[in-house]
Amino acid sequence: MALFRIILLCSFLISSQVCSTLRNCIFRWDFVKSAHNLLDNMGGLFPRECLKEKIKKTFPISGLQLNGSNKKITVYKIMEHIDSLFANETHPESWDPEKMDVFRHKVYRLTEYNKCILGKTHGPMEDSPSRDDALRNYFDELATFLRNKDNSFCAWEVVRKELLLVLNKILHRNSSKE
Repeated sequence: MALFRIILLCSFLISSQVCSTLRNCIFRWDFVKSAHNLLDNMGGLFPRECLKEKIKKTFPISGLQLNGSNKKITVYKIMEHIDSLFANETHPESWDPEKMDVFRHKVYRLTEYNKCILGKTHGPMEDSPSRDDALRNYFDELATFLRNKDNSFCAWEVVRKELLLVLNKILHRNSSKE
């Protein structure tokens, strides 16, 4: 009887893991909104002493193809780049560490648990090399900016401001389509 219960419990655990894995492919727009809010609140207002710092490259509109099923892939790729930027531990100490941890966790969950959306392409527009190149170039520019400024407080604040603009554009375009 105990063996039967163990087998039944194992079957339940395996089936619940499979079901939760299948549900993970549902893109969590609320996580994007939450990540935006956390990023906005973790550092407070943009510091006056950082106003002179600027990123040379602006976010490419071609990188923000949010049409049809394409938008989940685009947002996934953007979040993947954001995850990469925050992979190093050089962010400002003045940022709220709890909000930073939750932010990084949300971004990680969006990227790690939603890799399955990359396999759900249904047309030639979905795998856009020009979009991918534009995004890569933009996020490389942000990473280079941080490196060139030795991951300074102002450099991170400028990057945070840029990422807030990107996330805001994503959220605005997504809300206007649904």
